[in-house]
Amino acid sequence: MVGFRSGGGDASLSIAVLILFSLALMPQPAMAVPFIDFVNQSPADISATNLFRTTVNMTYNITDATGINASSVIMYHKTNSSDMDGFMYVNGTLELGWTAEGVFSITNVSEIWTFRCGDHFIYPGTFNYDQFEMQALTKSAYDLDEGDEYVKIQFLNVSNAKAFSFLMFYAQNQTGSSQSLRMYYCNSSYVSGNPATNNNCLNIYNLLNSEDFNATGGNSSYHVIPFAINTTSGMVGGAGGVKVTNTSYFLLRGRLGVNSWNVYYITNVSRTDAIQFTTNNGGAWSNLSGTVDAHLHQYDGSEAFWYYVCANNSGTGEGNCSEERYDLINLSGIPPSPPSVYSPAEDSAFNASVSINYTAALSPNGYDIIFYNISLYNSDETFNSTIYTNNSLNLSYLWNPAGIADGEYIIAVEACDNQSQCSTGFSGLFSIDTGAPSVSIQSPASTPIYHSVPIAINYTVSDAHPDSCWYELDGGASVPLPGCLNSSLGTGNGGHSLELFMNDTAGNVNSSSVSFTVQVPGQPGQSEPRLSAEWERACPGNGILISASGGGEPLEGVEVRLVLREPNAGEIARGITGSDGSILFNAPINGTYNAYLELSGYTYDNPLAFAYTTCAPEGAPEIPECKENADCTMSEYCGAGICVPVECACGVISSHACDAYECCSDSGCPTGFACDGNECVERSECASDADCAGGSCSGGRCAAETPEPGTGTQPSGSEPATGSQPSGTSPEVPGTQPPGTCASDGDCAPGFGCGGGSCIIIGGTPAAGADGAVSPGGVGTVQQPASGELPLPWWVIPEAMAFGAVTFAAGAYSMHWWMNRKR
Repeated sequence: MVGFRSGGGDASLSIAVLILFSLALMPQPAMAVPFIDFVNQSPADISATNLFRTTVNMTYNITDATGINASSVIMYHKTNSSDMDGFMYVNGTLELGWTAEGVFSITNVSEIWTFRCGDHFIYPGTFNYDQFEMQALTKSAYDLDEGDEYVKIQFLNVSNAKAFSFLMFYAQNQTGSSQSLRMYYCNSSYVSGNPATNNNCLNIYNLLNSEDFNATGGNSSYHVIPFAINTTSGMVGGAGGVKVTNTSYFLLRGRLGVNSWNVYYITNVSRTDAIQFTTNNGGAWSNLSGTVDAHLHQYDGSEAFWYYVCANNSGTGEGNCSEERYDLINLSGIPPSPPSVYSPAEDSAFNASVSINYTAALSPNGYDIIFYNISLYNSDETFNSTIYTNNSLNLSYLWNPAGIADGEYIIAVEACDNQSQCSTGFSGLFSIDTGAPSVSIQSPASTPIYHSVPIAINYTVSDAHPDSCWYELDGGASVPLPGCLNSSLGTGNGGHSLELFMNDTAGNVNSSSVSFTVQVPGQPGQSEPRLSAEWERACPGNGILISASGGGEPLEGVEVRLVLREPNAGEIARGITGSDGSILFNAPINGTYNAYLELSGYTYDNPLAFAYTTCAPEGAPEIPECKENADCTMSEYCGAGICVPVECACGVISSHACDAYECCSDSGCPTGFACDGNECVERSECASDADCAGGSCSGGRCAAETPEPGTGTQPSGSEPATGSQPSGTSPEVPGTQPPGTCASDGDCAPGFGCGGGSCIIIGGTPAAGADGAVSPGGVGTVQQPASGELPLPWWVIPEAMAFGAVTFAAGAYSMHWWMNRKR
């Protein structure tokens, strides 16, 4: 036997090529070489899993008459496969051939030598970092505590021609309530996006918080996760699975808040981009400054562990080697890979039938899968109820969740082979949701009348699984509301109805409706709306509260000017009404007030007039100014304990009320009528003096021609009225003194009009004292008649006169005042 070995040390790989030959037919001289005799191997049969918690021990008896050179004792070993002579990958680089000293431990008891090798020396594997160093170095922890957090581990040289694989990684749950750690496989086509829904990724295992570590070594502990590959299709997960590629990614996903897992790594970086993390469901990935403690084992069923031992004596230095031994790695007894439950999808919701779908389970040994059991688990991954036992080989089931309370659940599918070996896959978290969404409309409202557009659509909706919102105006087409956000709408005048809908992802729908009215000034067929106003005393505090409304609803933005009319102070304040349609003024003075209100698009008969008294001192009882109308003057009425002036623009105030005239000017009469004596009469003869032959039009009638002196004011054939002139005087000439009686202005001379049955001066400004007419600012003087009444029972104070006085001679008189107010 001739042995060859390359350089030693941890960084090198010793290679020895054994050439065994025997000259059995030729006699050989005796050689003083060590005797190497195999004793046993423990465990005697290496399986795919039984070395994860222990080592394999190879024991030899080595003897020599002159003694053994201990430093020369070497065990050589390798794991071969059907397609290559290889042991492991380190940093993605294949290391070939026999492996020698430095990679195992030796125990020597007398002449019994025991060699011990860990699982990563025996099982064919892919490593991102030297495993001796990985286990010896101190670890750091990356905390996965949200459902959108992942750690991604890249491996090179992954085969899809090997039926069965183990991923080993160091991760630990941090609380007793941790949900399962989800593990996903993604092929080289995956770049970014949510792995739970990406077509290039598949959930291949869910590590329960109750599962213990399968292996330990140095500063490392490992979970061993099995998964199978269909070597015909090259896919993981069977039908509906994902193609396995040479460059592959294994993703570890966090779960729900404090239910966290720690993934352990060393701070040494094996390869840039080999280890990454995301905090937004794969939307963006960042490099992790370290290497996760993880490696991958793969088998095709032909792998065997080969080994032999060599030693030299301490005398002549001659050596000898044992015969080669091998142990085929036993893959029997491995359960099938769990099915991947991809429906119901994660975060989906249902109010009726739930479609359950999953991938076919695979047995790495080719054992037949004979049935699938389907169960309902609670959100904490505890058993709830059985959905269906023995779904045969069907990969789907339609489930009616009747009787299941609303909440979050998981579907568990158990796959069993003909060896009664089973494994279970979990769906993502989904919801049973039979409750309808909550929908409430704040605007438009049913009570106000809207006098402008657009109108705000303000609403609130609530549901655990919102989907979409939309509205229908007057039963018309559906209008979407993206994101269920507030919006606005424009519409014409008139009554309208709005129905607003929301549905959720479970298929539940609910709606709310409102009816409202639009009256926009200026639109066809729409007159300006009217504004209404009222006031009230605000005590304590001496306040006047003015409130404005339109269509029965408060009006915001009305300008209000407050004027103190008596005692005369003019405008004392102004402001704008708030959202409740009101504004409060401070009013420390008793008096009568006018409030003037204005809002664009509205009409209002200003002013709002009222009498106001200040509030009684705090604690003192309020004493009303009046209790009934009789407590007020004849020109006032009692309102809310206050004497309020009677407004009477055209009429006579009588008994605390306004006795309104039919008219006070022609403008108060309909077309074709004129105001005559506060009554509307038909215009039958003239509209102006030009229409009359006599040159005088009054009350729609032409005055008669000027009569002869002394005859124009009396009925035909009558004598002048006795006592109509002062004794001892003669009648005035026409134009200077009115005749005694008249029935209308036409019965009087030019410059006179008929008033109270007598002709009076209606024009000019005679000097003071002339016939009783008083000039502006002057004083009229009338002499006392000898007997009887004054010759002129009427005195006219001209319209332009600011004030005046009439002086009478000594005597007894009776006087009546009349006033004709022009509008």
